[in-house]
Amino acid sequence: MNKNKILSLFLGLSFLVAFSSCEDYFGDINVNPNAPVDVTPAVLLPSIQARIGITLGGDFSRFASIMTQQCEGVARQWSSINNYSFIIPANFNTVWRTNTYAGTLTDLNTLKEKATDGGYDQYSGVANTLLAYTWMTATDVWGDMPYTEAFQGTDELQPGFDSQEFIYGQIFALLDAADAGLAGADGGLAVGSEDLVFGGDIAKWQKFAKAVRAKASLHLAEVDANKYYGDALSAAQAAMESADDDAFLAFGAGPTESAPWYQFNRDRTGDIQIGTKIDEITASLNDPRGDLYRPNYNDFDTHPFLVADQNWPFATYTEMKFIEAEALLQTGGSAADIHAAFIEAVTSDFASLGIDGSTYIPTIDPGEGNVTLEDIIIQKYIALHKELEVFNDWRRTGIPTLTPNSGQFVPIRFPYAETEILYNDNTPNVDIFQDPVWWDR
Repeated sequence: MNKNKILSLFLGLSFLVAFSSCEDYFGDINVNPNAPVDVTPAVLLPSIQARIGITLGGDFSRFASIMTQQCEGVARQWSSINNYSFIIPANFNTVWRTNTYAGTLTDLNTLKEKATDGGYDQYSGVANTLLAYTWMTATDVWGDMPYTEAFQGTDELQPGFDSQEFIYGQIFALLDAADAGLAGADGGLAVGSEDLVFGGDIAKWQKFAKAVRAKASLHLAEVDANKYYGDALSAAQAAMESADDDAFLAFGAGPTESAPWYQFNRDRTGDIQIGTKIDEITASLNDPRGDLYRPNYNDFDTHPFLVADQNWPFATYTEMKFIEAEALLQTGGSAADIHAAFIEAVTSDFASLGIDGSTYIPTIDPGEGNVTLEDIIIQKYIALHKELEVFNDWRRTGIPTLTPNSGQFVPIRFPYAETEILYNDNTPNVDIFQDPVWWDR
């Protein structure tokens, strides 16, 4: 079965759940991974990858992009979300319970258990890589989360919340285990064509694991700049060597396999349009990427960027070069290396979009020795359009400067799900405007 058929099969069953953040579906944080329906790793892996792509390209992207003004809610509930009055716990029930805990994390725990029990080291490495990635993306928006007491079924109906600091420690431990597993033997069960991201190419999985480490280390740069900028630099330089190594989920053109933003614009025509800040920045720089981003979202069938068969990125060569440029800048790297990484990051983004940047790039090139953090983050803000990492970068650096759509403050985190607040007394009481996650100093 080819990748598109596998993706179509999974998406046909799951898109209604993934795209209804304001509705409540059955699902529980305490699903017991020790009693799953018996399925093979080859069946589990593609469904896990598809769900990650749906979650990141769906609710995570839409809410984070509203907060960073990469998109703007203009109608129905999204106009209220845009002015922050409808960023409420009820809108996060599905993405918290069904997609993150009862879906991705439960299935990954099962995949890891099966790989470990079977002696399939490389499959175990894949599972640990995706576990680290999923925990990272989740804790980045929610902060403290149930970890040690989660997934215990009726034995623990109100799991305690572990600190984000603790969870990040687990993320790095998972990545250590991933490195070891990916360097091991397949144990008689090789990762193969069922793998929707790399088609079983273990060398690319090893680079992706380094990319996850680079992203995670960068997030902690405000916690300990000396340590984590160095870690981010070494990991980024060991990650993707070119765009051929990019980690992404390739969606299809069919109605049940198309990309999250395409399906949203098709089904909720008129709700969201281009954001004010990304529009302002690309217009002020005469950046041709703005011409891809700003066309009317109502014209979903002809929008040049939010296409049906969009590749949703997990981590890319472009992102690694931006991390390299920032880490070099912050660790006293040579002016030549900083400049080279910065220009390569922008150049590779233009190449990935199929746009000629030869005229534009010289206009934003500050020259060797003059590259600033703002230069790097502004170009990364444009290149990683609608990705969650833009929200993380803005919280870390304050770049670009955002004027709240309403009131005095832009939200700096997601609220916990309403179901968790109602049924778990351990759920922290957080203010999405005033209570940063642990690493956001």
